[in-house]
Amino acid sequence: MKKFTIGVLAAILLLAGATLLLTNVSAEEATGELALGRYEYDCIIKDSYATIDVKLTYSNTANVSLEESVEFDVPDGFFITNFSYAVGGKTFYGWVEEKAQAQQTYDDAVSNGTGAALLEKTYRGYKININVEPDEHVTLGMRYESFLARQLGGYEMDLGIFDPTGGEVVDEVDIFIRIDYHAVISGAKADGLSGNTNYLLANTRCEIEQTNTESTIPDAGTLTFDTEKLADAEGIVASYKDGDDGYFMHVFCPEMEGIGYDDEDYLPKDIVFVLDESGSMSGDKISQMKDAFATIVEDLYSDDTFNVVRFSTDVTTWKTEPVKASESNIDDAKTYINNIEAGGSTNIDGALKGALADLKDSETRIPVVVFLTDGLPSEGETITKNIRANVKDANTANAAIFSIAFGNDADLEFLQAMSLENNGKGIQIDAGSDASTQLVGFYDTISTPLLKSIKFSYAEEGTNLFQIYPDEVDNFFDGQEVIVVGRYSGISSLTFEGTAEGADGSIDLTKVFALDGDADNDYIARLWAFNHIDSLRDQMLVADDDQPLIDEIVNLSIQYNFVNEYTSLVVVIDDEEPTDRPTDEHMNIGMDNDGIGDSGYDPYAYGAPGGGGGGGGAAGGAPTDSGSYDKDDASGEGPLTSYYPLVPGGDGGENDGMNLIIIAPIVLIGVVLFVIIGIVVVMIMVKNRTNTEDNEDPIESKDSSGLSDSDPRDEKKEEEKEDDQDPVKDE
Repeated sequence: MKKFTIGVLAAILLLAGATLLLTNVSAEEATGELALGRYEYDCIIKDSYATIDVKLTYSNTANVSLEESVEFDVPDGFFITNFSYAVGGKTFYGWVEEKAQAQQTYDDAVSNGTGAALLEKTYRGYKININVEPDEHVTLGMRYESFLARQLGGYEMDLGIFDPTGGEVVDEVDIFIRIDYHAVISGAKADGLSGNTNYLLANTRCEIEQTNTESTIPDAGTLTFDTEKLADAEGIVASYKDGDDGYFMHVFCPEMEGIGYDDEDYLPKDIVFVLDESGSMSGDKISQMKDAFATIVEDLYSDDTFNVVRFSTDVTTWKTEPVKASESNIDDAKTYINNIEAGGSTNIDGALKGALADLKDSETRIPVVVFLTDGLPSEGETITKNIRANVKDANTANAAIFSIAFGNDADLEFLQAMSLENNGKGIQIDAGSDASTQLVGFYDTISTPLLKSIKFSYAEEGTNLFQIYPDEVDNFFDGQEVIVVGRYSGISSLTFEGTAEGADGSIDLTKVFALDGDADNDYIARLWAFNHIDSLRDQMLVADDDQPLIDEIVNLSIQYNFVNEYTSLVVVIDDEEPTDRPTDEHMNIGMDNDGIGDSGYDPYAYGAPGGGGGGGGAAGGAPTDSGSYDKDDASGEGPLTSYYPLVPGGDGGENDGMNLIIIAPIVLIGVVLFVIIGIVVVMIMVKNRTNTEDNEDPIESKDSSGLSDSDPRDEKKEEEKEDDQDPVKDE
């Protein structure tokens, strides 16, 4: 028995050694990585609606599944609406699930070695987790979109270009931007792009393109373009209808001439500067803050009033009441601010409530707060959600709050949310940068208040018109644009009966708009849903029970394919995509090579190497012999060797392919020999054991308990057995 056991163990060890040898050879010859080979960015702006598609093409050159995490952010006001995973000539689209469920779906796929990807909201932005199967080449696609609000006669947009490699060189970087506008585009510029950038500007169209090989990815970028204005003071209305559900979008964008005003007919401001001098602002931050304050205060109009609130642990007000923006008062304020030093805790809640108490509601003046901070509360109320609620309650003057965040660690999300809730906006000043340069254009957006107390009222509101966001705007600045979205049913026209207060008194804004329900305007439904979710978040600030509101947010997010703090987008590579999962109905932009059309162009289907590519357009094509993608080739039949290595860890050349051809048979022969030897050893051991058993004396052998026949316990057992068999004793 002992020899038999040893033989079996030897055979097992031989087989294990063969397997280990094969594994070691494979690992040695197939080491690789998950690397980004191509980055493609497409931004299409139709009138004021922007759709951004980002595609990341990865190659897994290893012999095992590999995971990668990519952190990124989307431009302020944009929302993610789709996510896809293209591999093997097929494109699999993601679906939205509740956050924990989506994580479980992804984890299950990873544990099974299945290709999968997860896109989720994080505290700072968004994160993608991707699992790529061995020797696969995949393309991740994501889409985010938003309506752009006009400022000062033009548009400014963070392009949302991000670098997932941390500055590494990528084989190909392709950036394409196109603007189609209903009016003449007078100028356009894309800052932050590197390399050769081509511009084409022709009347109502602009195209900007940059294609670089062996290049790094720009980690920033801002698009600005100016347009001629055609809309009148009452604005324009677009609509979309899906069955009985109708959605409308009212773009309200009056300018001085549109309401009969001249350059002097602006509303004066009462402005309070709130400056953070806490310890977290030490170093570059407080220097930047002083520069920012000087830049803005010098541009005040003479009939504006202003005051200064500085804070750390305690809150200090410069003057007992606001003063005129005279030259001497401005100089005194600059001197006062230049003398402050950073130290202490950060009492944001107390500072903002103190500043708002200094402002009064007025029919003829515009109250404004300019808040300069890094947004990291550490004194008094420190929960940002509660601070936002407190500020909203304290803002009885309906002041516009504009936040300027300093440093890369600033809580920009908190500051932007608070500003948006109070008719303002938040911007960030990068660490170590020139604050005055980054503030160029910022103050222009708030320098000239035009209207206040705007009421968006519609004759059909109530029965046929409902869920309108927003229904009023407290302050409106020259060149600004307000987007109103809502739902309707049973009507074919919309009567706007808005009112506003201007420098010359009340203004009546009345106009009838047709509701044509254009099927091409399906983005309006998503824009409405996004605003509706924001309104639910606002309700959570004061609700006793958040859960019903959270449930509604989750349901809306699943219905409209949104990623937020409660949901995630997940995609799993199945042999056949289930039919009960949401499909990508709104992925097709409908753009052809020349313009807006019905080509069914799928921006994500340029697809996997060796598979079927997408149809035409800027994103179609497959690898070419030169190792780059040809935008005009939509066949998807390019040579794989030109872009991806055939042998993991190799350079994709002929020698690597030959090495694999030679090594594979040798390894296979070795494995077969080990198996044969193992079988022979086992057979010999079995035969030896059989012969041994035939020759053994049963008296000398051990019983099943392992005790020899000389054991006293065995002698006793034998005596008992004999007693049982003796008939005399039985009697």
